[in-house]
This record gives sequence, structure tokens and C-alpha cells, in this order.
Amino acid sequence: MCVQYIEAEIELDRGQALSPQVEQALQVHGEPLRWAIVEADKAGGPVRVEAVVVRA
Repeated sequence: MCVQYIEAEIELDRGQALSPQVEQALQVHGEPLRWAIVEADKAGGPVRVEAVVVRA
């Protein structure tokens, strides 16, 4: 098991719930423990997320 800090850009569907979308997108990097959106584009572009994930 390895705990890693990652940064990712995620395209969100603004009409759906935020949390499930971010957690699903982070699954490609591992199991997300904590995450935060650190930058968002008001025009609807991708959001930048910093997260701590666990890889098996």
C-alpha cells in the first residue's frame, strides 16, 4: 500500500453532483482519502484538484 499526493485536472458536468464526479475521476490514481478543488474556471473548463490517494 502506498499513500500519494496527486494533482489532477477534471472535466465536470456542472449539472450533476460534484463529489461523486471528483471521486470517480480520482479512482484512476487510487482510492481517494482527501481531496480539494484548488482552482476552477468560471467559464466551465476543467477544475484542478489536489488529493491524497492510496494505491494497493
